[in-house]
Amino acid sequence: MVLSRTYRQSSQGDPQRRERDPNNRWLARQDCFRLDAEFVRDNALAVSGLLSPKIGGPSVKPYQPAHTFMNTGSTISGRPSMGAWLLYGLGSESENLPGFVVLTSVGKGGQSQPIAARQWHSGFLPSRHQGVEFRSKGDAVLYVSPPAGVGLARQRGMLDDTLVIWGGEFGRTPMAQGNGRDHHIKGFSFWMAGGGVKGGVAYGGTDELGYNAVEDVVHVHDLHATMLHLLGIDHQRLTFRAQGRDFRLTDVFGNVVEPLLA
Repeated sequence: MVLSRTYRQSSQGDPQRRERDPNNRWLARQDCFRLDAEFVRDNALAVSGLLSPKIGGPSVKPYQPAHTFMNTGSTISGRPSMGAWLLYGLGSESENLPGFVVLTSVGKGGQSQPIAARQWHSGFLPSRHQGVEFRSKGDAVLYVSPPAGVGLARQRGMLDDTLVIWGGEFGRTPMAQGNGRDHHIKGFSFWMAGGGVKGGVAYGGTDELGYNAVEDVVHVHDLHATMLHLLGIDHQRLTFRAQGRDFRLTDVFGNVVEPLLA
């Protein structure tokens, strides 16, 4: 929990302040209250599970809210993931297999992705819409062999009906920092194939340093709106009533990126 200087000040009046402000115009004799902005921020962090209870505690790791935003359209944990939204909107033709499955990977050194199961949960949608994690071997329902690549999907005639997306919650800086490059949110790339995507198109661009996206910038909500459109869903009509309002994967934003459509 990061506290402001105002909050850390004593609530007791300061004699010197009272002397400078005898009429209390600057509230010298008033207790010091916590800033409203900090109250809102820490409540949001508490809801998302990212609030450290220690004063001066560790900062929020950047990939946690980035993962959440990319996968749910919101930085606040507890919202449905995009897979859950799709299963809710499209349904599933299968009665015996999950309609939303999750494939995770392990790095060369054996480390798992820094990603929590909340990235594929159903949020306030019915729990049957949450993702089912598949693994590399074992039972056919809970575990499966590595997924087919784009080439195999094309060979089997699946690519016309399958939307393939590769990307992450952010990219890397164009310059080196120590032994590597840091997380970077100002400009990074995705690629898409199949499922109605126009092939051979490079859309958008960064500045000459590769630092900021400056040409045909695509927001996360634009990406989600385009994905839903390619899967036959109007992102503005895919809503679910919860907590007194209609929620969307794209919140109140998002535009379909028409030049990406075949």
